[in-house]
Amino acid sequence: MSNYETNASAFEELCKEFTKNPTPNLGEADTRSKIIDQILVKALDWPEAGKNITREEHVHEGYIDYTLQAGGNHLIIEAKKEGISFSLPETFTYEKHISVKNLLQKQTDLKLMYDQVTKYAWERSISICVLTNGYQWIIFPGVRADNIHIRNSKVVVFNGLENIRNNFLEFWKLLSFGQVEKDALSKAILETVSPIEPTYIFNSEGRVNIPFDRNPLSPCLINLLPKYFGDLHGDPTQTEMLKECFVSDVPMQDVMTELRFNQDDVPSKTVAGGEPIKYFYSLPQVSRQFEVVINSFLSDRHDKFVQVLLGRVGIGKTTFLTHFFDLQRKDLSEKHFTLRLDFQDVSDGTDLEKFFIEKLWDMLIEHRLFSALTVQSTLEKIFEKDIKAFSMGPIAMVKKTNPQAFDLEQAKHLSALYSDKESFLKKLATFLYKENFARFILVFDNVDQLDLPLQEKVIRFAYSKIGEYHAFGILIMWEETYYFSKKSGKVLSTIRTVPIQLVKQSTAAVLVKRLKYLIRQIESGKESLSLLESSVCDRPTFCRFIDLILRSLLVDNKRVRTFLEIVALGNIRSALEIFHAFLTAGSLETTKIIECMRTNDRYLVPPHEFIKSIMLGSKRYYSERTSNILNVFAIGDSEKPCHFTRLRILQWLHERRHETTLFGKGFKTISETHTYFNQFGISKKDIDVSLSRLNDFALIENDLRSQKFLTSSQAVRITATGRYYLNDLYRQFAYVDLAMQDTPFLDHEVFKSIASDCESVDMNDRFRRVDSFLQYLQDQEEEELITIEKLGKEVTWRRRFVPNIKSTYEATKRFVISKGYAD
Repeated sequence: MSNYETNASAFEELCKEFTKNPTPNLGEADTRSKIIDQILVKALDWPEAGKNITREEHVHEGYIDYTLQAGGNHLIIEAKKEGISFSLPETFTYEKHISVKNLLQKQTDLKLMYDQVTKYAWERSISICVLTNGYQWIIFPGVRADNIHIRNSKVVVFNGLENIRNNFLEFWKLLSFGQVEKDALSKAILETVSPIEPTYIFNSEGRVNIPFDRNPLSPCLINLLPKYFGDLHGDPTQTEMLKECFVSDVPMQDVMTELRFNQDDVPSKTVAGGEPIKYFYSLPQVSRQFEVVINSFLSDRHDKFVQVLLGRVGIGKTTFLTHFFDLQRKDLSEKHFTLRLDFQDVSDGTDLEKFFIEKLWDMLIEHRLFSALTVQSTLEKIFEKDIKAFSMGPIAMVKKTNPQAFDLEQAKHLSALYSDKESFLKKLATFLYKENFARFILVFDNVDQLDLPLQEKVIRFAYSKIGEYHAFGILIMWEETYYFSKKSGKVLSTIRTVPIQLVKQSTAAVLVKRLKYLIRQIESGKESLSLLESSVCDRPTFCRFIDLILRSLLVDNKRVRTFLEIVALGNIRSALEIFHAFLTAGSLETTKIIECMRTNDRYLVPPHEFIKSIMLGSKRYYSERTSNILNVFAIGDSEKPCHFTRLRILQWLHERRHETTLFGKGFKTISETHTYFNQFGISKKDIDVSLSRLNDFALIENDLRSQKFLTSSQAVRITATGRYYLNDLYRQFAYVDLAMQDTPFLDHEVFKSIASDCESVDMNDRFRRVDSFLQYLQDQEEEELITIEKLGKEVTWRRRFVPNIKSTYEATKRFVISKGYAD
């Protein structure tokens, strides 16, 4: 008789004995000795003697009831008393297709026991666990090393002695001594499973570009705003606006202190290294420093000078210099020759010499001093050596015999010399330097937006021109570009420079000035408002609307001002684009706003209207791909999905923002980030995608302050924008309601229940779908934390994000209901 047949007969006898002599309400110890021991030894062939069965093994978390060993294979059995503390419903029979996740959802009373036994498994590095009260047996993985989420693993359930008898072959193949010794149990329980159910997303490709048009003022605003929300440089007709709208007295540092979002803006040690850098607290201080170095250059008659102006993307470096030379020190531009060169559109095929000469010539012929430099007497001084050589040549005899003919030939020669622009300009520069008549000031802008090889070529070219023209040269650069060139042996490493750091200004202050200026222009009649339909509103009402926006969003509402300041984080260009997008957004209900304004003088546009319009723009549905706002619940790896990786990375970096590392304050290496999150089951792809998107939306910054993120940088830290998302934005009702549209669901039933309400704008429907979404997120979060919490108790993993959202959401819901907008 085979082992199986012998064991099957033994189990039959045990069943008869258990039925003949029932032992109700057994305690845990009696359950082990009178039921479990009997089944293990008599029905499953486990040797009683030796080291194959270890009872009451002490571990850090307590005592393991049974540790079974057969060959090199192990399993843990956690015994519970029969009855109240361990039961399965009668509907459960022999089951081998249910997952850990589904079992715990159906049987919530098993969660504590599941947690206990899997902790033992983690501590002892044992793969297989068994929960039993003697009659019901639940078999599942405790540890997996194959990148399959433990909650997606298969569970095998035997519900009662009769169920085991009817399926004894399967029971024996899994748990008998010989089969465990052959590793049959591990192969059956740890088999490869589908790592993820299909994902479902409401804002699919068919919806992502559907337009939204509830803003009848949009055509007029689209036509009107570019002039007032664009750059203040490059157009001489904008001098008045530059004067009226330039902000130099509201440093971002003051604003951040006021908003309690202090941020260490010192570049990483990767960027700054040991290079000297001058920091200034306000733009007037930067201006004074520029005046000092330029005056020194002019008065001490330096041969040449290179000044580097550093600043983050979009903070107004070019606007600052335009204001400095066109308004603050207009005398410099009148007495000297200031050329501002934009290299943004230069390519590998551009003839840099020709480009430079043409721009320089165009500037000179428009300058008031140029006519004085082109009279014959001045040209003769400029070309003195050429004229001398000419008069000593073959034509020298003509000078004696026919002076008039000589003068004519010399004039022709002088004209020919003058027509050679490149030669003339270089000789002009030398003449100006020697005569101390005027000097060249050359500004090289947007060099660092070129590819690195071309960038190096242009910087080398710029430095040569500064020398050739005895000029005061200004290189406008991002910090990372400057320091990379200095440290990597590139061209800037050969040039002695002391950079000046341009400080960031309040973006809200910029917008306030622009809006006030716009209102004055409309009220004065200088703007025609040709696209404004009188059926929507007249000119006075339009002015009141702009003033309402000004008061609602930038003056009287700190929440919206905080949103703008923190999301833009000193990037004036970005703030202007965001605000322009808000005013022209098809999702902005301007008709409703104007109606409220007419009936209520104290009406202010609510913050959620602003957040909604910024997130949507002119799209009907929110998508991270077309928005200025990041979806923190998005999934980075569809094969190992997690809705909270972005938030957890932010939380982890936030907790370490005061730490000092080799890269500077608050930085953690990317490799360390991978190591930390990998141990909790977060995949490499998820980490990389999450870091990349957080960097793209400026929630984190890397040590190079570079958009070329993971390919070249080594460390990251959280920004004030990231802290704002983490502590505030992700909890707001308007944010959650829209983010839901672009979040993949892993549960099709939940998705179907929410999708049916996603089209509705009714507040009751919105509340219902957000309730469902938050419950879904909470279920997902709890599932993930069951596994994660076994590995560590750090604060990063103790924090649950969904309860914070629910708390803020419930407060919003009560407020809306109290106002009568929902029931």
